Amino acid sequence: GVPTRASLSWQAPLVGSGHLPVTHYVVEARTLRKRTHHDEEAAGSSEGVDTCYGRWEPEGTTARTSHIVTGLLPGTVYEFAIRAASAAGESELSMPSLAYCTGPRPPGAPGRPWLY
Repeated sequence: GVPTRASLSWQAPLVGSGHLPVTHYVVEARTLRKRTHHDEEAAGSSEGVDTCYGRWEPEGTTARTSHIVTGLLPGTVYEFAIRAASAAGESELSMPSLAYCTGPRPPGAPGRPWLY
């Protein structure tokens, strides 16, 4: 079947002097899609830009350096990024993962039939 989950793993950050130990990680995801003519009209000029990015949204937390994100939509392209958290707060987001596609979507509904 079409994958609706993604298995992620990452390397823990280096803990230097003055840093508190990591207590957990926050896994975030965003969707990507091809820019359309409608997007260009809404944003003004978009020369050289062919991808629209969704907002980063939290997908879960874990104490380990791996996580399985479930409930992904078929036919959707995602990127994932991670924040490390400690008693002092959260890090910046990691660099995003490579794009991950969950496979093709089923076809849309056909047009309304007409009589002739």
